[in-house]
Amino acid sequence: MAARLRLEGYAELREWLRTLPEHLRDEAEGIVFGAADAGETDAAFGYASRGADSMKDGLAVEKRRSRFGVTAVLKNTHPQAMPYE
Repeated sequence: MAARLRLEGYAELREWLRTLPEHLRDEAEGIVFGAADAGETDAAFGYASRGADSMKDGLAVEKRRSRFGVTAVLKNTHPQAMPYE
C-alpha cells in the first residue's frame, strides 16, 4: 500500500521561512540597540568627570546589522579604561 502526501502552499511557506530571519532581526533591532544605548548612558554615570580627558569620552557603541541579526558592543577606548573594564 502506497501513501501519498500533497502539500499546498509549500512555495509560500518556503518563501516566508527565507524572510523570517530578516523579520526577527527587524523586531530585535530596537531592543538590542536601545539596551546598548542605555548601557552607554549608565556607564557614563559611573565615570568621574575630570576635565577634557574624561573616560566618558572613550565610550562608544558599535552597532552591526546583518541579514540574520543585530549586535551591539559597548566599548571604552580611553587609554586608562582597561583596568576598570
